[in-house]
Amino acid sequence: MKNKRILIFVIIVLGISACKKTVTVNIPHSSMITINYSNFTKDGGNTYYLDGSLKESKRISEGSIEFSNIYNATALVYENGVLVDSLITDPYTFQYSGKYLSNKFNHYTGLKTYKMVVSASGYKSATAEDIMPSQVPFTITLKSNAKKFVIPEVSSSPTSCDQIEITFTDPVATNDYYSFNLSSLSLKTGFLIFDADAEIDLGKSEPGTVTVLKYGTVFYQDKNFNGKQKTVQLYVPSQSGEDYKYILNSNHISKNLYKYQRSYINYQRTLGDPYSEPVLVYSNVNNGAGIFALRQYQTDTLR
Repeated sequence: MKNKRILIFVIIVLGISACKKTVTVNIPHSSMITINYSNFTKDGGNTYYLDGSLKESKRISEGSIEFSNIYNATALVYENGVLVDSLITDPYTFQYSGKYLSNKFNHYTGLKTYKMVVSASGYKSATAEDIMPSQVPFTITLKSNAKKFVIPEVSSSPTSCDQIEITFTDPVATNDYYSFNLSSLSLKTGFLIFDADAEIDLGKSEPGTVTVLKYGTVFYQDKNFNGKQKTVQLYVPSQSGEDYKYILNSNHISKNLYKYQRSYINYQRTLGDPYSEPVLVYSNVNNGAGIFALRQYQTDTLR
């Protein structure tokens, strides 16, 4: 079957207090990519398990790809070459989602190499590996009504903004990557950021001026603060009401995940634009497509 590939999508989550460790595997066909995160924890976040799906991708015409579930697949996870887990189907959701779940609980450790091997009858085995980033604690502080800025899309008058400050210490002697996502329980959350190190995921129609609210993901590489303490400041238009809360996801991500997410964002930006150059979404998968990437993350609810 020359035109068939295995599509893998897997998520591992480990919660330790507010910190969680995640392994993400997503093997789609070419640039026809859909990312769907699902996080599951147990026992107050002290244990975790694999969750995801195995899919077949088949080209049915030029530019058109069909996805379908793979039955009776074998998915194995190795830590530094030693088998630590195998996946089993979820009997409740498999026919709808193709989910394969962890067969046992595990603890995934920073700076160790993890490899996934997926095989099924009639397909070539798909393999991918990555190194788990080390655990980096993020200290988060919120200052209400910290500063005022003129933000045209909000008001012609100065708008009072809350300051969310993220402080962390970058590990020494490694190339490290980070991403931050800000949202709220009820509203789309835009923010201001004034940091030359920040790589900002802007929407297609948003100009790059500093007084325009940014949405999406902020990325960082540590080339300008390797081994040092780094502080990130986000400014958000202040909101009233006891129920209004900010949800901040702070991620220490692998280089593979950084390259995948950046290329996928560029792919989304150019989708449907006949004048843009084609974008190749980054992949580190052998005999398949997509990404096997690791991260550790911390989720904080502020207010």
